[in-house]
Amino acid sequence: MTADAYAAFPLTEIQYAYWVGRGPNFVLGNVAPHAYFEMEGRRLDPDLLSRSWRRLLERHDMLRAVVHKDGRQQVLPEAPSFEVGFEDLSAADPAVVAQRLAETRAEMSERVYDPAVWPLFDIRISRLAEHDRLHVSLDLLMVDLASITLLFTEWSALCRDEALVLPPIDVTFRDYVLALEQGTDAPRYKRSLDYWASRAETLAPPPELPLAKPPVQIHKPGFTHREFHLPPTEWQRFQQLAEQRGLTPTAVLATVFAEVLAAWSGTQRFSLNLTIFNRLPLLLAENERGYRTVHPHLRSVVGDFTSICLLEMDTTGDLPLADLAGRTQTQLQHDLRHRYVSALHTLRERRRRGLQTGFEGMPVVFTSGLGTVSDATGPMEYFGDITYRLSQTPQIWLDHQVLDVTGSLDLTWDAVEELFPDGVLDDMFAAYCGMVQRLTEPGAWEESLDIPLPAHQLAMREAANDTAGERPEGLLHEALFRGAEAHPERPAVLHSGGTVSYRELAEQAAGVAEAIGALGDEPLRDRLVGITLPKGPDQVAAAHGILLASAAYLPVGPALPTRRRQELFEGGEALAVVTDRTLDEQLEWPAELPRLHTDVRGQARTVTAKADPADLAYVLYTSGSTGRPKGVMIEHRAALNTIVDINERFAVGPEDRLFGLADLGFDLSVYDLFGSTAAGATLVLPDEDKRREPTHWADLMARHGVTVWNSVPAQMQMLVEHLEDVPTEGVPTELRLVLLSGDWIPLDLPERILALWPDAQVISLGGATEASIWSNWHPAEDVAPDAPSIPYGRPLRNQAFHVLDADLAPCPVWVAGELYIEGAGLARGYWRDPERTAASFIQHPVTGVRLYRTGDFGRYLPDGVLQFLGRRDGQVKIGGHRIECGEVEAALSRHPGVESAVVVKSADEGTNAKLLGFVVPDRTDGSLLHTENADPAETARRRQALHDAAQLPAPGPSSQDLRTAWAALDEVYVAAAATAFRALGLPHSPGERFEVSAALAAGVAPRYERWLARAVDVLCEHGLLRRSAQGLEVARSFPALIAEPIAEKARQALRSTLEVPQDLIDWMLSLAGGLADILTQSMHSAELYASDRTPEVYARLFGPAYHVATEAVRRFVADWPADRPLRILEVGGGYGTLTRHLLPLLPADRTDYLFTDISPYFTDRAKEVFGEYAFLRPGLFNLDQAPELQGHEGLSADLVIAASVLHDIRRIGPGLDTLRSALAPGGTLLMVEQTAFHPWFDLTMGLQQGFDGYEDTELRGWGHPLLDRAQWAELLTGTGFTESAVLTRDGDGPASVGFDVIAAQGPLTTRRFDRDALQEYAAERLPRHMVPTRLLALDRLPLSRTGKVDRGALAKAGARRVGRSRAVQAPATDRQLKLVEIYRAVLGLSQVDLADDFLEAGGDSLLAARISAALQRTFGTEVPVGIILQHPTVAALDTWLEPILGPATPLDDQPTTGTAGSEGTA
Repeated sequence: MTADAYAAFPLTEIQYAYWVGRGPNFVLGNVAPHAYFEMEGRRLDPDLLSRSWRRLLERHDMLRAVVHKDGRQQVLPEAPSFEVGFEDLSAADPAVVAQRLAETRAEMSERVYDPAVWPLFDIRISRLAEHDRLHVSLDLLMVDLASITLLFTEWSALCRDEALVLPPIDVTFRDYVLALEQGTDAPRYKRSLDYWASRAETLAPPPELPLAKPPVQIHKPGFTHREFHLPPTEWQRFQQLAEQRGLTPTAVLATVFAEVLAAWSGTQRFSLNLTIFNRLPLLLAENERGYRTVHPHLRSVVGDFTSICLLEMDTTGDLPLADLAGRTQTQLQHDLRHRYVSALHTLRERRRRGLQTGFEGMPVVFTSGLGTVSDATGPMEYFGDITYRLSQTPQIWLDHQVLDVTGSLDLTWDAVEELFPDGVLDDMFAAYCGMVQRLTEPGAWEESLDIPLPAHQLAMREAANDTAGERPEGLLHEALFRGAEAHPERPAVLHSGGTVSYRELAEQAAGVAEAIGALGDEPLRDRLVGITLPKGPDQVAAAHGILLASAAYLPVGPALPTRRRQELFEGGEALAVVTDRTLDEQLEWPAELPRLHTDVRGQARTVTAKADPADLAYVLYTSGSTGRPKGVMIEHRAALNTIVDINERFAVGPEDRLFGLADLGFDLSVYDLFGSTAAGATLVLPDEDKRREPTHWADLMARHGVTVWNSVPAQMQMLVEHLEDVPTEGVPTELRLVLLSGDWIPLDLPERILALWPDAQVISLGGATEASIWSNWHPAEDVAPDAPSIPYGRPLRNQAFHVLDADLAPCPVWVAGELYIEGAGLARGYWRDPERTAASFIQHPVTGVRLYRTGDFGRYLPDGVLQFLGRRDGQVKIGGHRIECGEVEAALSRHPGVESAVVVKSADEGTNAKLLGFVVPDRTDGSLLHTENADPAETARRRQALHDAAQLPAPGPSSQDLRTAWAALDEVYVAAAATAFRALGLPHSPGERFEVSAALAAGVAPRYERWLARAVDVLCEHGLLRRSAQGLEVARSFPALIAEPIAEKARQALRSTLEVPQDLIDWMLSLAGGLADILTQSMHSAELYASDRTPEVYARLFGPAYHVATEAVRRFVADWPADRPLRILEVGGGYGTLTRHLLPLLPADRTDYLFTDISPYFTDRAKEVFGEYAFLRPGLFNLDQAPELQGHEGLSADLVIAASVLHDIRRIGPGLDTLRSALAPGGTLLMVEQTAFHPWFDLTMGLQQGFDGYEDTELRGWGHPLLDRAQWAELLTGTGFTESAVLTRDGDGPASVGFDVIAAQGPLTTRRFDRDALQEYAAERLPRHMVPTRLLALDRLPLSRTGKVDRGALAKAGARRVGRSRAVQAPATDRQLKLVEIYRAVLGLSQVDLADDFLEAGGDSLLAARISAALQRTFGTEVPVGIILQHPTVAALDTWLEPILGPATPLDDQPTTGTAGSEGTA
């Protein structure tokens, strides 16, 4: 034994992860790496077991090891005497026996040992009536699985023969760890390190298994155990079959495990956390021939030799099992060649590069003991069979262990049960074990590894899709003509112009059919005839007439752009178009297109053409991802199947009156037109010009007794919003059935509907235009309380739904897959587009059935109900309209002034979502850019004014006084850091080893990693720590408190130099003394920053530098032309400690001051503190994002102020680009920055969230984020600023301690995006619903960590505008004041003025309906929604109201606060 055998030594990487991870600061922490098992079937002698175990304690050092608070482990020279626990239950009552065994299991199986307290194991015997049960608990910090089997082999041998002398072990685990530490310079280590670091960028994430709750919600994980045993004969056959194919059983089992994970995660590429029992050949000895070889005793050493490999699994391709396993084995062998470094380095490297996107660890583990864990037959013969076992590991979801310790294959899963939905783990485990058992047969190895659905899931799915029923015969239009004969005078259509009977409608339809027939003798089947008519009876008659003529109708709305209408007529090869005389004269038409009018009458019996149920009934064009719309071809029989099902399912009959809101080009209208006549019911239609007016809807519903409503959710929400604000007697009473489809239904909407109509049925319907209106249904009020959305439901009659993965295999319950529709409703395909038809309408390769690929994703729930999850491609739904973003992008990109375009659906919830367009202008073409220039002479004059400010001496302390004060504060910091480390229980006495990692284990928040590194450096510089070859050690004792002389020195410096009040000094010192609480986040740094005292501190510390900045602004303003508005943007305004000096200098009548910060805390505070300045408006602004993505479009500031904030940007270069683009031509950036780092900063700004969040380490290094003067000058020039100058004089106090004021001038010429021109261009080519509500220009599109366009970030952009680039227009009358208050409340904005655009601020028809209701309450007059949309500003609406309400009363004193300010976020 060497002299230092009992000296402390480091933890291995995995030991360290286990040690730290058991703490509560980590997700799925509060659990130790632990193994528990029970063995029974034998009678055991507890005294003999105790004596034999004590011999093992002497033999194996790591059984006597502990881990100190500093994160170093140490072997105790001797351990106290250990006795195996014993409890005799042999004569106890069975109930008592069961209770005591359960209590013992619960206590021992979930044990979390204190690693600093020996022992880290527990062994007990429970004596039962016929045998004993041995309970064993082991902390896996000290032993791995291979070590456990080694221990039990030796223990059983010693129990059998107490005289046995085990062979000596000349090496220790400590020797191994030290060799591991010293081997970091070896080439093999460096190659391994490079290998795992190189994997950081491309590493696949863990499998996305379905979860019942987020892991963060689980405070103390509880693990459950599952196991399966493949009998020895079958296991031997499995191994033989693997060996014949050159495969290891480990690779084969990992492949099968991965296939099951792929089936239940919906992901085909992912990474597994592969446990390796990694006894590297680091300890060498000479053999009998004198050669250096691996020390023969290494295999007998007990310890935790575990390492991990991140094994990427690729389950793509329809390959035989043997080929898949070969792919896994090749990857595994490649990884294992680099086992000298743990793959933990890959995860660290990802964090270092800021690449963690959604996963911090690898929570699914595969552990194979095959070939590394010895045979346990001997121990089990002595101690008994293992009857229960459970392992647990911190931060792990699922741990799969593969063992062969008795000749059979043992497969175990230990998992955090509550993470997963009920039944998921059972189904996965059963599927896995079944696949393994299949591989005992040779034929299975040559087959693809298809994971079958569990039988109970398959039965459930078959039951859900068992929808077969009688398929209706006939044609869509025939019901109208049957009704005209059976009940000719019954109303078919009710509208504002009167009533149209079934007879009248049939005659009008027959007249249309005769006119079509007169066009020629050619067959009309599958020929298209356009309909270009407003909503009304003519439109209904035209559709029926076209079908009567045996043609199919093609909706071409009159509101579409001319170009779009032309494309539809040409693409649809329209035979003719049915329109009216007014539109015939108003619209442009293709030259050769016949135009038929609806003011004709005829007789159905005179029409000789007869369609077939398989003929086309209509073609509806939907958005196409390629930029070309798709014409969906629907046959009579397909649509009729849906219509008859709905009518029968919900008993729609002759007494019903249906409200028809849907546009003819939207497939909900198909049910309106033909569902009403099929039921013999009446269709109620709104006026075309009032189709968006809920007041009009309610009036028609009440007047005509509407019983059935069919619309998208947004329209019903508008109606509900309106009716909730009217008296009860104003609510229509007859509504009994509400059909909602086409978009997400807000979860509260069904309840609100039922509050108005308690007896109504509210039905959620879903499907696709390609499947004839609807394919599934669900009662909308039948929703679980915690459901994230209203379920999609179950299939309709003669239709079926399938949830399939990328290989078209069915996805298990809870697993997301793509939705495919089967059945009678499927479209024939896309008009004249065989390629896209083949892509979307497929034949399933196994079942042979025809399917439509919806592109939507969903999953089955355990009861057979579908849950809709949305899309993963570029298709969105807005207002019920299906829009391919790619089509809109293609239209925008065709403009020569657009370099690239991206279109997304905004992240607003539910019906508030909008279409947003983002373009990068082509600056070479420039056709969408207009140029603005600054006057060079004016710019030069202002620059000189700023430079003149630099000639004035800074008031306040001298250079020497400030340096003295700073030195005193540095001493406080040194004492505070040392005191904090001591308070955290870290080593603090001379000679003790000091590990920085121990601070994290002691509870220091991970975000303070850089702070800790700086603290260690400073403590080394001041002699409290020292570095040696062995690492860090304490050089001088750390104080328990900040010494009074140090504190007094700081008090004197702060009092005399900065005139800080005594009570404020005491507060600062108290915080320094409690630094440990901040580091562990017992007191969050945000609480410190939000303290009322903090602004005082910053005002004192930055006072001298702020005086220089204030004088510069004074001179800048004095030189500003008196006839020009002054636009100022302040970023990172914080407490406004500089702002308060600047505001009094500014001309109130012509200044627009946008005060911004990243946090609403500061912007809200600014409203209160600076409320007297009407020209100041607060707003949120994150310098790490483009202004346009935050609602700051068209910023053009004459002066940008950034006071001690730019160093907080994640990447300074792009941040300066942002500020340059926010400047007007020749504008000025005025910065206050610390250009030198002082240790005491880490008592103030260094503790704040943003200080160490920077990513551009290539610019700023690892230590701290501050740049010096030269770096700033170079960076400003590199980002397009034309000139920069330091305004703080070198000899003055601020500059002497690195508190600098820097002025930089922007370019004299800028080019601005012409949004209106592109909007007009889009409106000429796209339907109104496809023109983006907002178009924004960006210098560059934001990218995700994977280099793709970050559509998620774009979707969140500007749902509510934050600021405006113009002067405030405050209300001038009492009516305007009331109007802005209404708009502010409805839009959820903090402030609104007369010129704010309702639509640009996030307004839509739904919010307009709320405004309409509020206007009714406030002014007693009805203001239609259309008027609000047509007059989007308060000023415009006030002008519209003037003739109705009369002149408004002027305000005597216009408000200077409140609504008169600017727009902001709620």
